[in-house]
Amino acid sequence: MPQDAVDLFMFAGFGIDKTCTKCKMPKPPDSFNKSQYCCRECQRAKYAAFYAANKDREKARAANHRAKYPEQHKITTAAWRAANKERHAEMQRRWREQNKERMRHYRAAQYEENRARENALARQWKALHREELALKAAERQRDHPELKRHYQNLRRARQMRATPAWTDPKTLLPFYQDAVAKTKETGIEHEVDHIVPLASPWVCGLHCEANLQVTPSAANRRKNNCTWPDMFDVVANLRKRRTRIERGTA
Repeated sequence: MPQDAVDLFMFAGFGIDKTCTKCKMPKPPDSFNKSQYCCRECQRAKYAAFYAANKDREKARAANHRAKYPEQHKITTAAWRAANKERHAEMQRRWREQNKERMRHYRAAQYEENRARENALARQWKALHREELALKAAERQRDHPELKRHYQNLRRARQMRATPAWTDPKTLLPFYQDAVAKTKETGIEHEVDHIVPLASPWVCGLHCEANLQVTPSAANRRKNNCTWPDMFDVVANLRKRRTRIERGTA
């Protein structure tokens, strides 16, 4: 029987295997695209080799196509992701593993550009998972008591380094007594807060009477060593100085 007749017989659905012209292996009809004599596996290998040899040109062509047909690209991409959720998730995970440094810089830049929104989202998430976070913190302290002692010693060391020689410890005690009293009176946890943080990327406050205040614990946690009364002026000046240094005009 002529080859054309065999192919017609096969495509009619009678189950006759077709031999791939590339790998020379007989394969079932569903291993071939319509009107193709090369199986899908060999075609994928061929396209992969071509892409590897012409990566820059193919990337430019794809970018031009996306720019020319943005809506079509969005629809096609969304459909592919919906049909290949697990594969897409694995591709994303592998890309993040291979580009950790790039992801770190990207997240830092995103946070700087959207600090207020990111902080609001973080507070909202913590409020929704308050009990879960408390349980995890209790478990962590129970399983790793050495961490609690470690952080307590670090804070104590920071306070010692940030305590001026002229500070009288007796002037600090009333703040802690006031925090305990307000906690009992209101039923809301209060604690002593350093107005200018002891540990911050930008400033280092002092552990003295003038830098202490009694505040609710939640408000103190929200500060997160990142806010103080004139912080915006200080941060703005630091950023300007960093820009001048980068430009070589400092």
